[in-house]
Amino acid sequence: MSLLSADWNPLGRDIFYRKYELYSMEWSGQVDLNDFIVAAAPFGGPIALVRDEKKIVKVQGASSKPLISIFSAAGRNISSIKANNGKILHMGWSNAEDLLLVQDDGTVLVYNILEIGRASCRERV
Repeated sequence: MSLLSADWNPLGRDIFYRKYELYSMEWSGQVDLNDFIVAAAPFGGPIALVRDEKKIVKVQGASSKPLISIFSAAGRNISSIKANNGKILHMGWSNAEDLLLVQDDGTVLVYNILEIGRASCRERV
């Protein structure tokens, strides 16, 4: 018989916590996060993935434009974006949940999450 407190971890002196899986990601087995640049929005918001060009992976139907996949916090594919030509150095989310892409030429692309299906983008240099 295992101890009842075996899965609890200490957090300070008299406080304990435990982790348990609520659900598994819907992309389970299909996405290896080691091959992607990942940007997760705060507070359980969307997750953006783009293939890391520094990693060598087998690619089918390659395009000159990077494909950014947008997933829900549970790993369900919401949308995808073909970014402008240019190498993506970094991605992140703003406080307003706009997806920000920084390219190697200094261009910052701003995608509004509510308008991603319409491919709206504002460029900032």
